Amino acid sequence: MAYLIYADFKKSIQLANLAQVIGSDATIINSWMLAAQEKVTSYLTQKYQTELEFTDTRVWGASLSYQAADRVYLDAPDYDANTAYTPGQYVVNTNNFYRCLAGTTGVFSPANWQLVGPRYALYYVAYPQPRFNIGAAYNKGDRVYYQGKVYTALQASAVYSDSYLLQVGKLQNIPPVNSFPGAPGYNQWDGGEPYAVPAGTLITDTAFWTPGDNRSQQMLQIMADLVLFYAHQRISPMSIPELRKENYREAINWLIDAGEGNITPNLPLRQPFAGNKIRYGGSVRSQYNY
Repeated sequence: MAYLIYADFKKSIQLANLAQVIGSDATIINSWMLAAQEKVTSYLTQKYQTELEFTDTRVWGASLSYQAADRVYLDAPDYDANTAYTPGQYVVNTNNFYRCLAGTTGVFSPANWQLVGPRYALYYVAYPQPRFNIGAAYNKGDRVYYQGKVYTALQASAVYSDSYLLQVGKLQNIPPVNSFPGAPGYNQWDGGEPYAVPAGTLITDTAFWTPGDNRSQQMLQIMADLVLFYAHQRISPMSIPELRKENYREAINWLIDAGEGNITPNLPLRQPFAGNKIRYGGSVRSQYNY
């Protein structure tokens, strides 16, 4: 399991060419995926919650339970005319993903199958409420999602007066306006309601599943460029195609700019706990009244 799946590389290289590069062994590409992920994390982890982005893209399983933001894709064994299928089983036929509606065997008959979608189609579990943001302004009764639960605000976010902010002096010394849901010793939030997709929920149930990709498309391209550069090193480190080298250089430059704040990727910012060091500073702006 990994952030990328094999089908993701179709945007950057013909899969037949990629198969030649990796010797038709798709399993060896996993180590390069992990290496690319570690490199990206090393540049961005101080500022962004990379662990929320780099979650696994897994094959969907009807018998499994899922959490908010989980991401899956459709895949199953190819249809076999010699197999007797029962209702509820899944197969792939002509690159489409089907669910069996009635017991069947022999030549594939569409009447016995429900077309779910294309093979490798992506789905994700949408957040049931907005994800908690420690710097947001919440009112009593607002609901947020945080670490597997939906919480309701029992009181509003703190509001600090100008005089108090001037006494604090430094931005980094201002206490957070919110407490983290579930944090012991605080009473801003209730105990929370667990949220999960129940096992047995069909992928077509739009109350839980959303068709599409919840990954950052920019990060997806960065990761693909890094992996393809590593993959071509396997053939000959001295003969890497210029396109792969140029894409690798652009990816590294993008990571440097993102880490230094010159650009802002579509990634969740790191939310420091009270007392942790964070990478910003400065004095509170003075408010003048006349």
